[in-house]
Amino acid sequence: MFSNAGLDPAFGVKLPGLLQDMGLVNLTVDNDTPLVQGGSPMATIMKLSAHQLAERYLATGRVTKTDLTRYVRFAEDPDSWAVYHATVAVMAQKKPRGGSTKTKGLAKQ
Repeated sequence: MFSNAGLDPAFGVKLPGLLQDMGLVNLTVDNDTPLVQGGSPMATIMKLSAHQLAERYLATGRVTKTDLTRYVRFAEDPDSWAVYHATVAVMAQKKPRGGSTKTKGLAKQ
């Protein structure tokens, strides 16, 4: 569904490399990937989201009604654990003109 909408579900994984390719330095990457139990508030939100987006998922041709039914059962099962989403944050700096990547005020190398 995301790919059909022109979105890249792997963008977070590619982001640090893209910033490096742009010449940015001193990258700091933070990856938040919560592992949640079935029946938890997050699992419930994902289950409700699947219900709401069911027609879109089915329209991709990659998901069946059986897949959605299994997903909902999985999200409700307290014996199941899942990663439903991940958030990647990247901070970077422009390389200074002189080439040093030291913080302003510190001696250049």
